[in-house]
Amino acid sequence: MTDLVCRALMDNNITISVAESFTGGGISSELVAHPGISGVFLCGTVAYTDEAKICRLNVARSIIETYGAVSAECAAAMAEGARSIMGSDIGLSSTGFAGPGGGTAEAPVGTAFIGFADSKHSYAVRYTFTGSREDITRQGIEAAFSVLWQELRKS
Repeated sequence: MTDLVCRALMDNNITISVAESFTGGGISSELVAHPGISGVFLCGTVAYTDEAKICRLNVARSIIETYGAVSAECAAAMAEGARSIMGSDIGLSSTGFAGPGGGTAEAPVGTAFIGFADSKHSYAVRYTFTGSREDITRQGIEAAFSVLWQELRKS
């Protein structure tokens, strides 16, 4: 899937910036593994803490206080922030609980959100992943590319 996504980005000259939390740079790493991606991949940011999301991505403090850092609202705001700060066509984000701790009753370990933003809209998709921390992180990276591919196919 990453090959298809990278080829679509490059062939259509669609720029992208990524804001990651629980995937810890994994999405960006997958992107930079593809030769020629430097023409469209503008920036990858790992904003692991709430303060980093606020200061580096312009996520409103009220979003984190109201909905939490692991929420659809935060994921969408992270994607919007990555896109607007870097001036890219697309912003993509990840936030979630990879474990082994950190989850809540409403959002247990494995809960994650992938955010997407472009000039037309922004949104986030909720996922529930299972397995080890590494399994959850890998599933999050794959989900991010799936969301991105679905959007690129619409273009």
